[in-house]
Amino acid sequence: MIKEIVVTPELEAMQKLVPTLIDRANAFEVDTDQQYEKGSQVLGYLKTQATNLEKLRLHFKQPILESGRRIDTFFKTLTAPAKESICIVDEKMSTWWRIKEEKRQKALELAQIAERDRIKAEEERVRIQNDMEKEGIEVEEEDLPPLPPAVVVPETTQASSTSIRKTWSYTIQDADKIPRIYLVQSNKLIMQSIHDGVREIPGLEIFQEISHTKKRK
Repeated sequence: MIKEIVVTPELEAMQKLVPTLIDRANAFEVDTDQQYEKGSQVLGYLKTQATNLEKLRLHFKQPILESGRRIDTFFKTLTAPAKESICIVDEKMSTWWRIKEEKRQKALELAQIAERDRIKAEEERVRIQNDMEKEGIEVEEEDLPPLPPAVVVPETTQASSTSIRKTWSYTIQDADKIPRIYLVQSNKLIMQSIHDGVREIPGLEIFQEISHTKKRK
């Protein structure tokens, strides 16, 4: 349970000040050079208050962060073996599933071949039977070619308490052969080029944003 925040005199002063900042900012107008110069002072004041608020926030949050780090450190020694054990069993089950699935796929291929052979054998049986009947010969089963036996395809291996989740992944074998379309754009490289003076890059719109920062004394 998170403890209630104790309102210190400093925090109480900020609680009274902050609600007035938006009104002050809205009331301030920049329509002359003098006002623009004054704006730097107003901006500095507002940023100082924002900095003070951030310091207060960290002051109240720091004990919670330290407590959280201690909890994380304590449970890491417990959760790490638990997660590792999950990976071990999962990998063993996955290996077995792949073995069974490979056998099932081979059986499926054989079944497809057997089905094509069965269809051909049935067509041949019909042809022979028709020819014999046309000649007035009574057709017996032994006169017809046998049908190939059906291949039984095993069902997909499935444990009662788990489900199979298939995901694709990859490993890089030769980076030089990867098509450029799959290369991730490097923000660091782009920004470095812009800082070096590049103003036109195909596929990008380069523009300059304006903001004001407080001067350091």
